[in-house]
Amino acid sequence: MENYGIHTRIGCLVLSIESNRICRLWLPNESPLPLGETQHTVIRDPREHPLAGEALNQLSAYFAGQLRQFELPLAPHRSTPLQERIRRDLCSIRYGTTTTYKALGPPRTAARVCSHNPLPILIPCHRVLPARGTLSCPGQYRGGTPLKRYLLHLEAANA
Repeated sequence: MENYGIHTRIGCLVLSIESNRICRLWLPNESPLPLGETQHTVIRDPREHPLAGEALNQLSAYFAGQLRQFELPLAPHRSTPLQERIRRDLCSIRYGTTTTYKALGPPRTAARVCSHNPLPILIPCHRVLPARGTLSCPGQYRGGTPLKRYLLHLEAANA
């Protein structure tokens, strides 16, 4: 697995690529070091790998409000059939819109799928709100509530 750093409007994102598929996207507040690992992880330039370069182009276009759907080969971890269905449903939430955890399935299961999403932004779990959530109070997000709010406002402004 190789890691590539991508500088965006929200900070540095790190993509983990294995077998020419993106298997993890690390948000700026996260570390690409596996738990318990103390050695330094090499972060490469995305221009060194065609897929990382394409991800950089697509993420840049997304943050500029010019891309609504990512077309990248993704390899999220395997999970239960219900979790897989929820993940597919996440990908079908249209740009600039939101849904609730309950609309995706059992709310706790949907919330768990979102909180353990290995590909945030690419699989848009930020578009899921609690039952009484709003754009100004969108609920929790692995990258932090301010980042979730930013992503939702970015999409609403460009929808």
